[in-house]
Order: sequence, then structure tokens, then C-alpha cells
Amino acid sequence: MDSNLVSAIIGAGATLFAGIITTFGKEINSHRKIKQLGYPDIKGHWKASWFIDNIKEVYLEDTVVINKIKGINIYGEGINHVNGNYPISGKFSKNLILNFIYESSKNYISLSGVIILKINPLGTECKGRWYGYTKEDELTGGDVLWKKI
Repeated sequence: MDSNLVSAIIGAGATLFAGIITTFGKEINSHRKIKQLGYPDIKGHWKASWFIDNIKEVYLEDTVVINKIKGINIYGEGINHVNGNYPISGKFSKNLILNFIYESSKNYISLSGVIILKINPLGTECKGRWYGYTKEDELTGGDVLWKKI
């Protein structure tokens, strides 16, 4: 076999191997950092109950699906059959705190807001607050409770 061909094959293999190590290395470092912060696995489906201040009954219930974690960034989607689905993205913070933003657009009306949650160490429940602007351009918010399904 020609030595130039062997060198080319070895070089291509080394390049491919380096690419794989780089990709998985970032994944491993990301996973390690999240574990160092003390976080359980939050991927999956969560039943979300949303409340408005001074109202005891549930304002809205839907499902939040966390489907991607990249570094300390979190990506998912809220599933709501009445008001439409909405993307949700956020970040891990220290002390089991999750910070999210959401945006929804249905019937040409944009709704957006923030969610701040504290997750329990078992990764089964998150409690916190949400705030957002309504279609009437009013700021509203209240407690929120997510339970892992």
C-alpha cells in the first residue's frame, strides 16, 4: 500500500477521533458541571400547575417537557391544548434554582414571561413563581408547582 495513502487514512481517522472526543468531552463536562451544582436529572415530563396571586384555585394546568440540556442551558416546551404550546428555555443556577423564559403566540397575541423555580434534591418537584404579560398587556403572576410525571 502506498505510504501517502496510509498517512491520509491515519490522518482522517485521527481527525474523526478528535471530533468525537471534542463532542463527547463537552457533553461529559456539561453533565459533570450540573452534577457538581447538585442537580438531579430534570429531563422529562412535568405536570405544571399555575396560580395567580390572591386566587386559591389553579389558574392553568399543562405539561412542560424538558427535552434538551446543553451545558447549563435547558430547552423544552409547554404543552397546552387550550392556549397552544409554547417554547421554554432556561439555565441552571446555584442552589437548585432554575431560571426560565417562555413565549407564546396564539391568535396573533404574544405572551411572554419568566419562571423561577427551586427543585427538590430528588428531582421530583419544583416550586416557585412566574410572571408574565397577558394579552391585555397587564403584568400578572403567582405561584407555580411542577411535579415530575
